[in-house]
Amino acid sequence: MLWRELVDRYSDYFEGGMGADAIAQLVERLDFDEEEIN
Repeated sequence: MLWRELVDRYSDYFEGGMGADAIAQLVERLDFDEEEIN
């Protein structure tokens, strides 16, 4: 129920997901060249 409440109240600011699909979406957003530590 908490997840549904967050989506209802903060859908403009909150995005939630579950499982491999959610992880794949997060990985797509990463810029590994930008995040690389020299």
